[in-house]
Amino acid sequence: MLDVRGIHTYYGQSHILFDVSLSLRKGEIVGLLGRNGAGKTTTMKSVCGMLRPKEGSILFGGEEVTGRKPYQLVRRGTCYVPDDRRFFADLTGTTTWGSSTGGPANGTGRGCTTSSRRSGRSRAGGRGS
Repeated sequence: MLDVRGIHTYYGQSHILFDVSLSLRKGEIVGLLGRNGAGKTTTMKSVCGMLRPKEGSILFGGEEVTGRKPYQLVRRGTCYVPDDRRFFADLTGTTTWGSSTGGPANGTGRGCTTSSRRSGRSRAGGRGS
């Protein structure tokens, strides 16, 4: 399903990945482990089209996809989801639950009702309500 063959990826002049190869078959669950700076993120960004390897090839479903744009790869079923705990840092629990229960995010006017711990007052909807 996914074959990465001897890729070399750079950030500017800095050579980050040296001859990285890996293979995944359909249905496999695989973890990519390594210390900080080992190239895990660079490998994933190379596979998902966010960085273009200078050497080597990436095949997805038997098709050469090296250098394709991320949106083209998403259409084929692969994407990069960063592990960054600050990704949705500005969302509150009310905003999240309100949008999933038909709240303010979809314009229905319904949503979670929460109480403010500081004032004891109730408020409905998301942030700033």
